[in-house]
Amino acid sequence: NGDGSNDYLFFDGLGRFRRSQLRVYNQDGVLVYQDLEYKNDWQGTGKQSDPLPEGIYFYTLLLDYQEQVLKIDSDLTILRD
Repeated sequence: NGDGSNDYLFFDGLGRFRRSQLRVYNQDGVLVYQDLEYKNDWQGTGKQSDPLPEGIYFYTLLLDYQEQVLKIDSDLTILRD
């Protein structure tokens, strides 16, 4: 929301991984955002850089680590002023 607090989806230590991918889904399971080279820069926008509405979203973060792919599934809430 541009207030300098939690404006980006940030994962500590992301730079240690060779590659990272982020996928964000709405509550209906529809893919609303994807970044094949995620760099801690997502600001709650959709595929066309439009701000997503407030609500709960689900994400998958894929991390290439040595010869493995680590998968993290979780949720997040977007709140706007």
